[in-house]
Amino acid sequence: MTSSDRTAETQKGPLIGAEILVVDDDEATRGLYTRVFTEWGAKVTTVARGAEALEILKEKMGESPFDLIITDWERPRDPIDGPELLRRIATLALAKKTPTLLASARLTDRTEIIGAKRQGANAGIAKPFGLDELRLTAENLITVFRQQSQSPT
Repeated sequence: MTSSDRTAETQKGPLIGAEILVVDDDEATRGLYTRVFTEWGAKVTTVARGAEALEILKEKMGESPFDLIITDWERPRDPIDGPELLRRIATLALAKKTPTLLASARLTDRTEIIGAKRQGANAGIAKPFGLDELRLTAENLITVFRQQSQSPT
Protein backbone atom coordinates (compact mmCIF):
# COMPACT_ATOMS: atom_id res chain seq x y z
CA MET A 1 0.00 0.00 0.00
CA THR A 2 1.45 3.35 -1.01
CA SER A 3 1.41 6.49 1.08
CA SER A 4 -1.32 7.99 -1.12
CA ASP A 5 -3.40 4.80 -0.71
CA ARG A 6 -3.14 5.14 3.08
CA THR A 7 -4.16 8.80 2.86
CA ALA A 8 -7.16 7.96 0.69
CA GLU A 9 -8.13 5.16 3.07
CA THR A 10 -8.07 7.49 6.08
CA GLN A 11 -10.20 10.08 4.28
CA LYS A 12 -13.35 7.99 4.50
CA GLY A 13 -15.26 6.34 7.27
CA PRO A 14 -16.98 7.29 10.50
CA LEU A 15 -13.94 8.97 12.07
CA ILE A 16 -13.81 11.74 9.47
CA GLY A 17 -15.04 14.85 11.25
CA ALA A 18 -15.95 12.88 14.38
CA GLU A 19 -15.56 14.78 17.65
CA ILE A 20 -13.87 12.75 20.37
CA LEU A 21 -13.41 13.60 24.03
CA VAL A 22 -10.47 11.86 25.70
CA VAL A 23 -10.11 11.77 29.49
CA ASP A 24 -6.74 10.43 30.61
CA ASP A 25 -4.37 11.59 33.33
CA ASP A 26 -1.28 10.56 31.37
CA GLU A 27 -0.05 13.33 29.10
CA ALA A 28 1.74 10.95 26.72
CA THR A 29 -1.42 8.87 26.30
CA ARG A 30 -3.48 11.98 25.58
CA GLY A 31 -0.87 12.92 22.97
CA LEU A 32 -1.12 9.48 21.37
CA TYR A 33 -4.91 9.68 21.13
CA THR A 34 -4.67 13.19 19.67
CA ARG A 35 -2.09 12.18 17.09
CA VAL A 36 -3.78 9.02 15.84
CA PHE A 37 -7.35 10.27 15.84
CA THR A 38 -6.28 13.48 14.09
CA GLU A 39 -4.50 11.37 11.44
CA TRP A 40 -7.76 9.43 11.05
CA GLY A 41 -9.69 12.65 10.45
CA ALA A 42 -11.27 13.22 13.86
CA LYS A 43 -11.28 16.32 16.04
CA VAL A 44 -9.97 15.57 19.52
CA THR A 45 -10.47 17.34 22.83
CA THR A 46 -8.36 16.02 25.70
CA VAL A 47 -8.56 16.60 29.43
CA ALA A 48 -6.71 15.08 32.38
CA ARG A 49 -9.49 15.02 34.96
CA GLY A 50 -13.06 13.82 35.17
CA ALA A 51 -14.30 17.17 36.49
CA GLU A 52 -12.94 18.91 33.38
CA ALA A 53 -14.78 16.42 31.16
CA LEU A 54 -18.05 16.94 33.02
CA GLU A 55 -17.68 20.71 32.78
CA ILE A 56 -17.21 20.51 29.00
CA LEU A 57 -20.14 18.11 28.64
CA LYS A 58 -22.45 20.30 30.73
CA GLU A 59 -21.46 23.42 28.78
CA LYS A 60 -22.45 21.70 25.55
CA MET A 61 -25.69 20.24 26.90
CA GLY A 62 -28.50 20.27 24.37
CA GLU A 63 -26.02 19.76 21.55
CA SER A 64 -24.52 16.44 20.68
CA PRO A 65 -21.00 17.66 21.33
CA PHE A 66 -19.05 14.42 20.93
CA ASP A 67 -19.31 11.32 18.79
CA LEU A 68 -17.24 9.31 21.28
CA ILE A 69 -15.95 9.66 24.82
CA ILE A 70 -12.84 7.68 25.79
CA THR A 71 -11.81 7.49 29.43
CA ASP A 72 -9.20 5.51 31.24
CA TRP A 73 -10.28 3.46 34.25
CA GLU A 74 -7.80 4.58 36.87
CA ARG A 75 -6.72 8.13 37.57
CA PRO A 76 -5.13 7.85 41.04
CA ARG A 77 -5.08 11.58 41.78
CA ASP A 78 -8.56 12.21 40.38
CA PRO A 79 -11.63 11.71 42.59
CA ILE A 80 -13.66 11.13 39.40
CA ASP A 81 -12.07 7.99 37.97
CA GLY A 82 -13.30 6.24 34.81
CA PRO A 83 -16.21 4.30 36.35
CA GLU A 84 -17.37 7.33 38.35
CA LEU A 85 -17.20 9.51 35.24
CA LEU A 86 -19.29 6.96 33.35
CA ARG A 87 -21.90 6.95 36.14
CA ARG A 88 -22.10 10.74 36.00
CA ILE A 89 -22.28 10.81 32.21
CA ALA A 90 -25.18 8.35 32.42
CA THR A 91 -27.19 10.99 34.31
CA LEU A 92 -26.76 13.53 31.51
CA ALA A 93 -29.19 13.79 28.60
CA LEU A 94 -26.46 12.97 26.09
CA ALA A 95 -25.82 9.51 27.56
CA LYS A 96 -28.00 7.74 24.99
CA LYS A 97 -26.47 9.72 22.11
CA THR A 98 -22.77 9.41 22.86
CA PRO A 99 -20.90 6.11 23.12
CA THR A 100 -18.27 5.62 25.79
CA LEU A 101 -15.10 3.57 25.62
CA LEU A 102 -13.30 2.57 28.82
CA ALA A 103 -9.57 1.94 28.32
CA SER A 104 -7.59 0.15 30.99
CA ALA A 105 -4.73 -2.21 31.69
CA ARG A 106 -7.29 -4.01 33.89
CA LEU A 107 -9.27 -5.21 30.90
CA THR A 108 -7.29 -8.35 30.24
CA ASP A 109 -10.09 -10.87 30.02
CA ARG A 110 -13.74 -11.17 29.08
CA THR A 111 -14.95 -10.90 32.69
CA GLU A 112 -13.26 -7.54 33.15
CA ILE A 113 -14.66 -6.21 29.87
CA ILE A 114 -18.15 -7.23 31.03
CA GLY A 115 -17.36 -5.39 34.27
CA ALA A 116 -16.48 -2.27 32.28
CA LYS A 117 -19.86 -2.45 30.58
CA ARG A 118 -21.52 -2.78 33.98
CA GLN A 119 -19.72 0.43 34.95
CA GLY A 120 -21.54 2.13 32.08
CA ALA A 121 -19.10 1.81 29.19
CA ASN A 122 -20.41 0.80 25.79
CA ALA A 123 -17.11 -0.97 25.17
CA GLY A 124 -13.79 -1.64 26.80
CA ILE A 125 -10.30 -1.83 25.39
CA ALA A 126 -7.23 -3.25 27.13
CA LYS A 127 -4.09 -1.15 27.43
CA PRO A 128 -1.74 -1.49 25.76
CA PHE A 129 -3.89 -1.71 22.67
CA GLY A 130 -3.02 -1.89 19.00
CA LEU A 131 -3.94 1.08 16.83
CA ASP A 132 -6.02 -1.16 14.54
CA GLU A 133 -8.01 -2.37 17.55
CA LEU A 134 -8.53 1.21 18.75
CA ARG A 135 -9.64 2.39 15.33
CA LEU A 136 -12.01 -0.53 14.74
CA THR A 137 -13.57 -0.17 18.19
CA ALA A 138 -14.04 3.59 17.78
CA GLU A 139 -15.47 3.25 14.28
CA ASN A 140 -17.90 0.53 15.36
CA LEU A 141 -19.16 2.52 18.35
CA ILE A 142 -19.64 5.69 16.32
CA THR A 143 -21.38 3.83 13.49
CA VAL A 144 -23.79 1.98 15.79
CA PHE A 145 -24.73 5.12 17.71
CA ARG A 146 -25.21 7.16 14.51
CA GLN A 147 -27.48 4.44 13.12
CA GLN A 148 -29.48 4.35 16.36
CA SER A 149 -29.90 8.11 16.39
CA GLN A 150 -31.20 8.04 12.82
CA SER A 151 -33.69 5.23 13.50
CA PRO A 152 -37.26 6.21 14.30
CA THR A 153 -38.06 5.47 17.93
